[in-house]
Amino acid sequence: MAPVISVERRAKLQESLNKFLDASLTRSQDVDKLDQYLDYQPRTLDTQDPLPVDEMEERFQIAVRVEQDFGMELTVLQLSIIMTLPLETLRQYVVTLGIDIPFDGIHRFVRICTLSFPF
Repeated sequence: MAPVISVERRAKLQESLNKFLDASLTRSQDVDKLDQYLDYQPRTLDTQDPLPVDEMEERFQIAVRVEQDFGMELTVLQLSIIMTLPLETLRQYVVTLGIDIPFDGIHRFVRICTLSFPF
């Protein structure tokens, strides 16, 4: 793995560390905290790709169809639910309910999804 910082930046950090350690105001607790911080290795998650294009297209088509069926423009909340609801759950509503998703009662819809399809 390539170094994260340049040789010049590393030398500057080393110089700053030496000044910190040599300073008369530096307490042993400060050194301990710095040591803890430098030893800390946070767990990180692998980056995830955004939604696949075909999945996004399917979600978009469902949103358009809902708007047409209900004769209304979706709110930001309603659209965000369509874009983030697990796709399989969304497909089940489309197939099972014939796109009869209760968008007029958005809170009811969220509750139905949560109860019917726990995440």
